[in-house]
Amino acid sequence: NATEFTVFASMDHIKGIFYNVISNAIKYNKVNGRIDIVLKKNQNNMYFSVEDTGIGIPNKDQNRIFQRFYRVDKQRSKTIPGTGLGLSIVKHVVYYYKGDIHLTSKEDVGTKITIELPIVVKETPES
Repeated sequence: NATEFTVFASMDHIKGIFYNVISNAIKYNKVNGRIDIVLKKNQNNMYFSVEDTGIGIPNKDQNRIFQRFYRVDKQRSKTIPGTGLGLSIVKHVVYYYKGDIHLTSKEDVGTKITIELPIVVKETPES
């Protein structure tokens, strides 16, 4: 589900946010799981959310998930590649744009990450 609009921000920043959040949803999903991606806007903000039906994040780890090098499950870290930097980079970029990021998660049910970025939006790009 996506709304068409133009974002005036660093393409690398936006691509990095999308890549990190979506790749985590894929990596930590269950077999035959589902991922819902929503992109929409209002007058001043872009909203991007990724929700999966994956393994979820325990409550005790949820406030640490955006810290550099933090990996929730040390055992799974051996089989699922990653540095633990992805979500810390996402948070850094979101805060750089004075945006906000929210996480809701339940173990064995899934995780939803929602990002809100204040942006300049134009309905029709010039080129």
